[in-house]
Amino acid sequence: MSKKSHLSYRQFERNFKEQFGITAKKFQIITRLQDTIKKSLLNDRNFYLHNALDNGYFDQSHFINEFQHLVGLKPMDYLLKENSEENFYFEPINNKASR
Repeated sequence: MSKKSHLSYRQFERNFKEQFGITAKKFQIITRLQDTIKKSLLNDRNFYLHNALDNGYFDQSHFINEFQHLVGLKPMDYLLKENSEENFYFEPINNKASR
């Protein structure tokens, strides 16, 4: 992105952090985790590892450590049905496919 904006990498980092309050790398980490969580909530929660690997996590340990660092819970604790449906308003993908 720094090349597309015709800025040095360091200049891009400074501008990004000034605009958004976090570094571009931290933003990438957060959005990757959010995408993994969303896909896991929309699909079978028991197979979250497939979504994590598809989103660029190296292995299960990498995903779990990053998840616990950012969320403060283990993935399976967070993805329990009674905890996740309270704040998530999309229908599961499997339900849409059967229509």
